[in-house]
Amino acid sequence: MNDEAHNFILEFFCKRRRLSESAVPRGLADMICAVTAPYLLMIECLDALDSDPSSGLLIKLIDRAYETAAGSLALFAIGHLREAEILSCSVYES
Repeated sequence: MNDEAHNFILEFFCKRRRLSESAVPRGLADMICAVTAPYLLMIECLDALDSDPSSGLLIKLIDRAYETAAGSLALFAIGHLREAEILSCSVYES
């Protein structure tokens, strides 16, 4: 991923979660970008299918899955490792 895309995605992620980009370690920033980039691409592609009534439901399902992963990454970024694991386990195992 080029630096421009990396910076855009990291800024998008941090603004939505009120995190400071400078507080996110490089390795975690790479992980955030790896999770967020496919989400943004899927939403953009599905948004173009407005005529299909099922696309709204699919967008909502994808959004929920992404927000769970993003929530875990945000908790990880602020040092709440246990809570990040609990969030991911409780959602994915239920």
